[in-house]
Amino acid sequence: MKYLLSIVFSICLFSKASAAVIPQSLIAHADSCSKAVQISHQRLSKYLASGAQTDEDKVLIFSYWIAKNISYNLKEAREHHRTNKTAYEVLRNQNAVCEGYAILFQQFCLDQEIPCYVVYGHGYGNFIKRAFSMAHMRHAWNVVYLNGQWKLLDVTWASGEMKHTDFEKTRELSWIFADPSEFIKTHYPNDPRWQLLKSPASRREFWSQSPTISEKQYALEDSLSVLLHRERYLNEVYICKSEFEEQGDEYVYIKNLIHLGWSYVGGSFDSEKVKQGIEIFSFAEAELKRIHTPLTQVLYQPDIKKGIHTAAIRLETKK
Repeated sequence: MKYLLSIVFSICLFSKASAAVIPQSLIAHADSCSKAVQISHQRLSKYLASGAQTDEDKVLIFSYWIAKNISYNLKEAREHHRTNKTAYEVLRNQNAVCEGYAILFQQFCLDQEIPCYVVYGHGYGNFIKRAFSMAHMRHAWNVVYLNGQWKLLDVTWASGEMKHTDFEKTRELSWIFADPSEFIKTHYPNDPRWQLLKSPASRREFWSQSPTISEKQYALEDSLSVLLHRERYLNEVYICKSEFEEQGDEYVYIKNLIHLGWSYVGGSFDSEKVKQGIEIFSFAEAELKRIHTPLTQVLYQPDIKKGIHTAAIRLETKK
């Protein structure tokens, strides 16, 4: 049965011209992964990567393993409670919503020193319509840097799709290394630069699905190349600020900075990351003062203070 599933999976990879193609040897290697290896992302990513010859192969085997083994958490999606899962939680529970899929994939890549980011935005299309009877919803996916190029992929949609009220596994890897001009028809990032198009579509064009001339022009290579020559935490702060400049939502902006700060302060102790977390929280505090919206101050100032205090305690106790 496992061999038959592998054949079916390989056939579906060719469903679109832009679809990724994963060698049978990688499929066999991923399917042979023991439960003992799956208890930590470090062990699992190392094991999966050991069967790959190139970084592209590593991305393919990461995508395949996640698409096959992580289930979509329908209850969490419908109830709209906390969706910001860590890689550890996703592996432990073997389920997630879109952000969890994207975070786990990003962690696998970072474990193997492959540049990768989570992209936040909205999805549009049959997947979302069948899931929630609405045309769009907040969504998360990834960009990864391979062979001198940024590439788009959506591991959640590669995993499966909604059929009535159930999530059906399809493992459709046409969503891995998708053509940006096709990807934009169903994925709109908060920061248009992540469209990876020299002339990004406007939000109006995306929602109307209207093929009109874009309203903006970006020096795409210049705006993304800086990400390769600056420390990661500064890049992630830059991405948050860039999204704010496009969307103009100060509440989401400050909340995203706080969430980013905790991602550096929390988890296993790493003094350098904790120090970077303090810098992120301090930047969030400065932005809060600059924006100077009273309600935002009331809502988020305590969280920022708590983050800085927690980070200081962790540095002192080294725990």
